[in-house]
Amino acid sequence: MQLPLSDCRLTGTRRLRRLFQSMGRRLVIATLFLLLGAALYVGYLGWTSAPGVTVPTYAIVAAIVGVVLSALIGGGLMGLLFYSSRRGHDEPPQFESATSTEEEAPAARIASDDIRPETRRT
Repeated sequence: MQLPLSDCRLTGTRRLRRLFQSMGRRLVIATLFLLLGAALYVGYLGWTSAPGVTVPTYAIVAAIVGVVLSALIGGGLMGLLFYSSRRGHDEPPQFESATSTEEEAPAARIASDDIRPETRRT
């Protein structure tokens, strides 16, 4: 039995690494689905645990409105985050130094003289 060409290029270590990476992804996805199922089950138990107690319509509407507004605010903030990142607003500041003292404003010269008097320009 001959292996396909793509499998022949992989060494044993690479094959094993690829296998563990795919198993890791599957394990993470299975764990997340398990946690989602557990959360849904606990929510169902909490909703149906008290027979005879009814939730008023305004409470259900308020909960739905709260979830929708929270999702909109979160989405808007994420959009602003991506917008500012793409526009370069998240980059560190670039300081430019003046080449001559005549380009500096008088207030800047006075402030720099107050901070470092030993480097006073005459």
